[in-house]
Amino acid sequence: MTPRDPLQRDRLEERLHRQAMSGDRAAFLRLRGLRRLWRALDAKKTAKENRHG
Repeated sequence: MTPRDPLQRDRLEERLHRQAMSGDRAAFLRLRGLRRLWRALDAKKTAKENRHG
């Protein structure tokens, strides 16, 4: 489950980034996946708001 709250999201991203920098491949892959997911979610949300606005 990914955090919807932007602050929690930032914290998670920061933690994964640190782990990835220290050589944790799994953290790197998870971070990349989460960023892609969040970008898609944000795009979907904005598209919906733009349609109704």
